[in-house]
Amino acid sequence: MAALVALLDANVLIPAAPRDTLLRAADAGLFRVTWSDRILLEVESNLVEQHLASPEAAATLCRQMRRYFPEALVSGFDNIIDSMTNHEGDRHVLAAAVHARVDLIVTENDKDFPASSRADFGIEVASIDAFLVRLMTLSPDLMLTILREQAADLTDPPLSVYDVLANLRRSAPRFVEHVMAVLA
Repeated sequence: MAALVALLDANVLIPAAPRDTLLRAADAGLFRVTWSDRILLEVESNLVEQHLASPEAAATLCRQMRRYFPEALVSGFDNIIDSMTNHEGDRHVLAAAVHARVDLIVTENDKDFPASSRADFGIEVASIDAFLVRLMTLSPDLMLTILREQAADLTDPPLSVYDVLANLRRSAPRFVEHVMAVLA
């Protein structure tokens, strides 16, 4: 089992390319993924609201994530949500992270998790980009394999590793630069 434990916030699970890369990295054992039902419900509703998926497709995606990563689900933290001091709308995220004893929260809303709200728990916050760079630094060969497999699995239309990287550029520009330097 991976030593690094990360809670993925809803906003990093909405865009398809980084979600795919992150979940593949978790599946490969680079980190142990965690989330809560509330986070997955946010993913599902945002996919629909942002017209990224039909209600059926969004529900299916979240159901598949629950099924494929059953150990990722964090529950039993409702009693500590109110004691969290971060942004009110994301207190459930920090409470889940604290309860699961994660090393870090991967989120694009770092401002909602100020250092003072996490200090007593030793929880870091990282963007998609920073987290993928960290994984690439920890295991460059495995991350390249993950990207190659991701490209190979995307067949409609067929994509190359460079296409996958282009899809990741918006969310993870430094990661893409790092990978491009390794591929050069």
